[in-house]
Amino acid sequence: MPVRAGKDDGYMLAPVLGPKSNVVILILKNTQKHLNVKQHDIQVLLWAIIARTRFVNMGTDIKLTANTLLPPQELLVLEDGALSVLPASLMDKAKGQLPTAVQSVFGAENNIRRPAIHLTKK
Repeated sequence: MPVRAGKDDGYMLAPVLGPKSNVVILILKNTQKHLNVKQHDIQVLLWAIIARTRFVNMGTDIKLTANTLLPPQELLVLEDGALSVLPASLMDKAKGQLPTAVQSVFGAENNIRRPAIHLTKK
């Protein structure tokens, strides 16, 4: 689903899947109603959702973007199944019990959550 594509931008259509797909689709649709929201801010919000960052742990700027693009009941959906950043000791212990391929995904999601929690505009 292209969102505010500019000149010479290329997009490939793909289905939006996953447990938060309805929220992601709603965000993409609502960007058309809120042209004042920067594409970068929308992308950071989507990354935070993909990384399963808890809404209460998201940085202030990400929360503002979410509040602009989502109704209150959808903000609650962001808490469902979300995770906080895991301490290194817990990450190492948990990753050691996972298959190698899953370890990479588990670590990547945790690494994405870290800046999503502390991200603020300068």
